[in-house]
Amino acid sequence: MQLSYLPVSAVTMKPLQNSSKPYYVYILRCCDNSLYIGITSDMERRMKAHLGKIKGGARYTKSHPVEKIEAVWRTEGKSAALRAEIALKRLPRCKKLMLISEPYEIKNKYLTSMQEFDFEVCEQKAL
Repeated sequence: MQLSYLPVSAVTMKPLQNSSKPYYVYILRCCDNSLYIGITSDMERRMKAHLGKIKGGARYTKSHPVEKIEAVWRTEGKSAALRAEIALKRLPRCKKLMLISEPYEIKNKYLTSMQEFDFEVCEQKAL
């Protein structure tokens, strides 16, 4: 599934089964070609913050402006999202790039220790 470039106004969202509040794990590409990994419960608000349209956002993306969203996954709660974020940040850059090209393989190849959690690839729509 092809993921679109920024800016993004909506992420296609369907409720997860047996889920509390859904959280999103995402990978952004910055203008210097670096990758930023984060989590949020509100993708649209978080992207506006990263882009400087509203207050907030990460210190990193203030000095490394975001160019596009590379991948977004919805998961069943904050705990799973935090664990996934930590695991993804520990991956070498080459594996992060491979994950971006094959987002459906997140549990099979990249987060094999998190089989008990559901991760659903989300599609983005341009503004």
